[in-house]
Amino acid sequence: MAEIVKTFALQHEHHAEVTCELVEKYAPESVKIYNSKHYVCNICGYEYIGDLDKEPNDFTCPVCT
Repeated sequence: MAEIVKTFALQHEHHAEVTCELVEKYAPESVKIYNSKHYVCNICGYEYIGDLDKEPNDFTCPVCT
């Protein structure tokens, strides 16, 4: 079961990256909040609003980790 959940999470991460690229390309004003990017966990819905550039490259949801 854990392997299925891991595969599911990786697929959602990929879809989130693709969606983010599309939004940044076609609606960049919707991803900028106070000069920051909005992160939403695909699993639990946790929302992070801040400067993701200041976070580590492997930033993950603090609720789900």
